[in-house]
Amino acid sequence: MGVTAARELTPTQRAMDARDWTFGGTWPYEPRWLFTDGVRLHYVDEGPRDGAALVFMHGTPYWSYVFRRELAERAAAGARAIAYDQLGFGRSDKPERESEYSLERDVSHLRALVERLGLERPALVAQTSALPIARACGEAEVVERDEPVLPELARTPLIGRFLLKGLRLPIRNAPLSGDERLAYLAPHPSWASRSGIVASLRRAG
Repeated sequence: MGVTAARELTPTQRAMDARDWTFGGTWPYEPRWLFTDGVRLHYVDEGPRDGAALVFMHGTPYWSYVFRRELAERAAAGARAIAYDQLGFGRSDKPERESEYSLERDVSHLRALVERLGLERPALVAQTSALPIARACGEAEVVERDEPVLPELARTPLIGRFLLKGLRLPIRNAPLSGDERLAYLAPHPSWASRSGIVASLRRAG
């Protein structure tokens, strides 16, 4: 189950932890956990602790897995490579109500992670839809990473909710291997678990 705090987990958290998250060896990283703001957030922390810190921030509807190769490369080069799953994504908690998601909450989680790890002015490597979170931490260096562009229809209130929460676009249409597709679909096994995706796009739109 990896490194975690000594506290009781919810049934949903235990069920998520019981799954195989290695995806054919494409995600070999040890899970770590940050408990803050009444939720549990997942992150990985690779490379030497005294290396220059990089915090990788995924876009929507992805999670830290999108940086799996860069994490290994940067850590091997001597950097401290960190990636975390925002609320509603990856192995982090997924509140069911879209009203529970906000930019302010995401920013507070990022700051809590930086403080927990004792990072001083880390570089924030953010995919496009995560840029508002990164830029709200004004003291940090921000490096942009592109992400696939979602169809405009996916950003509309009703059709977008159906495309993202029902059909699970764009993951199902992307040119991915079997392990990669499974890795991107696995964090959101139910309609309710996909509320963070819709909330994130609503803010970005």
